[in-house]
Amino acid sequence: MLFALVQRGQELRKVAHRLVKQDFGLGVGRLALAQRVAAGEQAAIVELWDRYYQRLYRFAYYEVRGSNGDVEDVMQVALVAALRSIGNYRGESPLYSWLCGIVWHKAADFRATEYRQTRIEEAMTRPVREERTRRQRLEDAALLEIDRQRVYEVLE
Repeated sequence: MLFALVQRGQELRKVAHRLVKQDFGLGVGRLALAQRVAAGEQAAIVELWDRYYQRLYRFAYYEVRGSNGDVEDVMQVALVAALRSIGNYRGESPLYSWLCGIVWHKAADFRATEYRQTRIEEAMTRPVREERTRRQRLEDAALLEIDRQRVYEVLE
């Protein structure tokens, strides 16, 4: 009886291992898909898109912390980069993790670009704001002086 249970456990582990490879694109399946995509097979590209796009989009949305348009831009750049470099995928990690790495780097590039653009815009508009503020202070002082003169005229 004990021998039958041990044997059954080994069989279940083999089945579970095979299912994990199939369902999650691990092992030979993920490498085969990557190789088919690298070869330019249209069906493989569609399969890659169908299998990973939604999860990668959610991941990019979290990383970009922006609008859907920004996320779509990052996804477009990331997927083009992934298609260009998928021939370098060795299958040592899940394909999803490898794709997440590409999305993460492209999202980081996007955030850095946004930060630089914001800094440039702030630097360009700062003199205008400062001049407007200085001008406003001068106008306020002139109005105060006019009000003060009117008060003196009324009191005299």
